[in-house]
Amino acid sequence: MFTQDVGGQRVDVSDARVVATVLVYSPGPEFDAVLTGIAAQDAPLAAVLMLDNASRDAVDATHCSNLLEPLGCPVEVHRTEVNLGVGGGHNFLLARARELSPDYLWMLEHDTVTDPDCLSDLLSTRSAWPSDRIGALVPNLARSDDERHLYWPTNGEPRPAPTHEAQRFTFNAVLIDRRAYDDVGALRDDLFVGGEDWDYSRRFVERGWTILQQVRPTGTHATRGAHRHGELPSPLRQYYSVRSQVLLARGFIPRAKAVGIGLAGSARDLRRPLRAQRLAARVTGVVDGLVDRTGQRTYWFMSAKARRDR
Repeated sequence: MFTQDVGGQRVDVSDARVVATVLVYSPGPEFDAVLTGIAAQDAPLAAVLMLDNASRDAVDATHCSNLLEPLGCPVEVHRTEVNLGVGGGHNFLLARARELSPDYLWMLEHDTVTDPDCLSDLLSTRSAWPSDRIGALVPNLARSDDERHLYWPTNGEPRPAPTHEAQRFTFNAVLIDRRAYDDVGALRDDLFVGGEDWDYSRRFVERGWTILQQVRPTGTHATRGAHRHGELPSPLRQYYSVRSQVLLARGFIPRAKAVGIGLAGSARDLRRPLRAQRLAARVTGVVDGLVDRTGQRTYWFMSAKARRDR
């Protein structure tokens, strides 16, 4: 077991027990690379838990187990008959992982392709950072190998600091301290897709846990922004994403920043299909986030069941 941080001392995580969880929904062609990336990690894993979240075509459990066999640890592949959403799916996996008494939970999704040193890089940062309130460590995942150079120059330019504090994490290879998970609790499961990561990150910060973001890329997330979990058309996805950010911002300056970030993506959208729809979705998301016409700050894209319950 790892040594607990006392009085600002550094933490030895050389023997940390890490359980990996992988949420899967109708994965794309990169899925085998996701599994082989996990299998190639140079830091040991105590177990790998996978959930097929009611994919259109069931994931081949035997094939997944074979690709993960080099790890030499237990592998579990579960399947639900009804899509639980992002929050519900991760909650299923985290609850099962918690039963295995981990020190850390390594959360991945079906499009998270990691380098062999992704996990060890996160653990090394945890060991070097003198604090006992590090709740989450987030890797830097580029969209492509070419994009890596934008984050981590290899042409002789000064490299940025390896890690910085952040306010938000997603569920793509984030390393969660089990103590933080026990303190903060489960994810919201009524959002289905869109906003659950913002909500969970905010709860970590409000409970006094620090989020660390790596700068050096240790993997790729080629489908970042696609979010097939809800099969949402892209403009609708833009709307919910922007609206979530604005709704969660507390205070004038954070809200103004969220509005600016939400609108800044419009320049990128001008080069994409459905330009007019994307721009309209962003503007509408900002307006609804500011006005909050629903009267519910926590209302994003809820599942059908959640809407009925309300």
